[in-house]
Amino acid sequence: MCKLFIVDHTQTADAEIKHIMDSSFISGERAEELHMLSRNADSMHFRSSFLQAISAELMIAAAMRSEDLPYAPPEYYRMERGKPMADNRFFSVSHTKGYACCIICSKPIGIDMEVNRSVKPEIARKLLSDAELVSYAASKDRNRFLLRHWVAKESYLKLTGDGLAGGLRHLYFDENNSSIEAGEGRCKVRLIRFDGGRWHMHCNDDDSFDLLISVSGTDNDLIRVKFFKDLASVMKFLEN
Repeated sequence: MCKLFIVDHTQTADAEIKHIMDSSFISGERAEELHMLSRNADSMHFRSSFLQAISAELMIAAAMRSEDLPYAPPEYYRMERGKPMADNRFFSVSHTKGYACCIICSKPIGIDMEVNRSVKPEIARKLLSDAELVSYAASKDRNRFLLRHWVAKESYLKLTGDGLAGGLRHLYFDENNSSIEAGEGRCKVRLIRFDGGRWHMHCNDDDSFDLLISVSGTDNDLIRVKFFKDLASVMKFLEN
């Protein structure tokens, strides 16, 4: 079983940020990075990025707490390509506007998330394979098509550790079989959508979503989702 932790940090007050930064749930290395960033902060854009970084760190702590791993501060290390790991548990982290998440599993894992937003059509040529471009042209909602393929491929590249440098067009997202094809290999991909206040463990061309998450590498393992409505709820979970 894999455990997925998600937080909505849109309503976070400055006092909450200070409380979190003064807590023991931010690792020393991460706290130093955040303090360095804060000295250059002078915009709402920075505050959003800062909140995303804090929220992602707290999601790692929540994931570790759920597995009875030392999490105060989070005692994890980063593998060769920067992926966090602790005591034979694998993590993957993602964040987008207003949200952050972390998944923990006993096997290598990759995750990506996006809110439903407008994507420039020009990205299709950089993102989609030739076969996918044909499906894109026939899609009922091309914007949602691009978002689905973006998160699916990003989660796969986080699984492999290649990141965007690994390329996107050479990957094929088979929506019918919920998998990524890369060369002769195939990897299971799970699309999880949040829509109308409910979670759904699937997403296709007809489905709407407010938030879309893709997980690569779980095969058919159960994914347990825990959603925090705000950072105060996360701190309560960690402090109890």
